[in-house]
Amino acid sequence: MKFAVNRASVWVVKTAGAACCKNGGISDGFTLIELLVYMAIMGFIIVVAGRIFSDSTGMRVRSQNMIASAEEGGRVTALLKEDISQMGTKSFGVSSASSYSIDIAENVYINSLTDLSSYELPNYNDFTFLKAHYDEDGKCLAVMKIRWHVEDKKLLRTCELLPATSKCGNSAPGCDGVAVETARDVEEFKLMPSKPGREATVPDAQFPFETSSIINQGGSAFFSNGKLQGFTRGEPSHFYFSENGSSCKDLDFKADEIYSIEFRLPCIGPACSGSSGNNNPNPMVMFTPSYDHLSVGLRNHATMNGDPIPNVPDFLFYPPQNNTASEIRRFEFSVPQYTKACIGITAAFYSPLVYTGFLEIANFKVDRVEKAYHFPSSAYNPSGSSKADVKAFELHLKIKKGKETNEVKTVIPVPNNGLVPAGAS
Repeated sequence: MKFAVNRASVWVVKTAGAACCKNGGISDGFTLIELLVYMAIMGFIIVVAGRIFSDSTGMRVRSQNMIASAEEGGRVTALLKEDISQMGTKSFGVSSASSYSIDIAENVYINSLTDLSSYELPNYNDFTFLKAHYDEDGKCLAVMKIRWHVEDKKLLRTCELLPATSKCGNSAPGCDGVAVETARDVEEFKLMPSKPGREATVPDAQFPFETSSIINQGGSAFFSNGKLQGFTRGEPSHFYFSENGSSCKDLDFKADEIYSIEFRLPCIGPACSGSSGNNNPNPMVMFTPSYDHLSVGLRNHATMNGDPIPNVPDFLFYPPQNNTASEIRRFEFSVPQYTKACIGITAAFYSPLVYTGFLEIANFKVDRVEKAYHFPSSAYNPSGSSKADVKAFELHLKIKKGKETNEVKTVIPVPNNGLVPAGAS
């Protein structure tokens, strides 16, 4: 028996079979909707992954630039300080069979008649200075002329030798007149001369702060008749300098200003006996640094619980050991940012008997210290004979790598600039 099958019948069978298989849970392909959903999910994943990769790459690049700019800024600052601080060195010893004298290389001066300085600063970012170079025995080998300046954002150092004289030769290794690149990507290089005299500080009604009132926050110790006493072994005690006798005195400390804490710790009588004059020694003389603790510093004005101010370490001090020891305790400090704080003393005694002693304390004072170098806010660049009075430079250095910038601002003393050594011939 023969069957006649046409193409239409075969197509119907195949189609029906495919539908049957799909309905039975077995599929041989994706629908258009499934494909679109899949593409959307994959696109989202790719976008998120790409963003994460881009952010991590950007952060890595930023970190590398930050590290590179900081390292380069620190390295160049150290080199500049070492180099420029020797500006104006000119004296050397001259010995003979019968005598020893000090001589100077006069060509270290810009002009021995009109300009006894050792530098030239036509503008703040092009600096040239002179200094003598010595051998290991202190003999003058040469006078070097060194220039620091910026070209195309590159910081260059050039060293040349001045002609030989009867006092100094012209031999120094590496001083061949070739410009050496010390840093790249320099956004700013500036040296500001100091002005003679100390800086005239703006009056501040808070300082000097002086008081004879000390309060204790918790613990058994107390302040009475000028003495810190009543300690308990192993128990920290926190004292605060007060103005009203009930709370610590708030003081405002400005960033980059220099302040001082000063007070007296007298040692009265033989081996610091009591102020009554008896012969019983004060057990405080047995203070042991490795076991016992005394410190003074800034304290949190709100809690008064002995917490120091972050990034401003305490100063350790010892009680007097005999009646010939110095009574004055003085400490200088600065804060990285504006800070409101009290001044406090923390005491903790663990050695036997020390805690039964006392500390006499008097003439407590907090003051603001005048700066040793004065850099005017307005432009200051002396000429002629006034240049010899410059004893320091303020360095402004800014290095930018990518979008990351490292800024350095520091003071470089130049004590030899303009000096005529005593006894020089």
